Amino acid sequence: MGIVLENTVLVPCAPSDFYEFCVDGRQHYNLPGYEGLAPEFTECVPGRSWVETVETGSESFRYSYTLYPIADSTRATIGVEIEPKGVGVLMAGLKAARYRKRESARLVAMKKSLAKNLVRKVIREVERENSRRAFPMRFGEESG
Repeated sequence: MGIVLENTVLVPCAPSDFYEFCVDGRQHYNLPGYEGLAPEFTECVPGRSWVETVETGSESFRYSYTLYPIADSTRATIGVEIEPKGVGVLMAGLKAARYRKRESARLVAMKKSLAKNLVRKVIREVERENSRRAFPMRFGEESG
């Protein structure tokens, strides 16, 4: 019998940005403690929902993400089914509180990382626009 948890977090971005951060960029696996994990993505509905599974030596995780647009933000509902393996199966009930705490900390770290990623994205777009204004001609074009 596994452990089932569900959390909801409000993030200040569009659902498509959150989807891109997690599924296309897989940035949520650059968080401390999650580096090197290789998620498998299934049931992807771009900009709306997806399921990912992660296997470690001692546990299996099945995350389900559902995104809801709310004004200029996104409400993300994240469910996780955790299946301990080996000896961990016997201790699953005792580990539930630790899993809950770890998943809450993961969401906080994910939200911070997403915010930093969005700031970098905006800075790149502003720099790109400023360089177009400074150098409006493309290579090979002649001014008229």
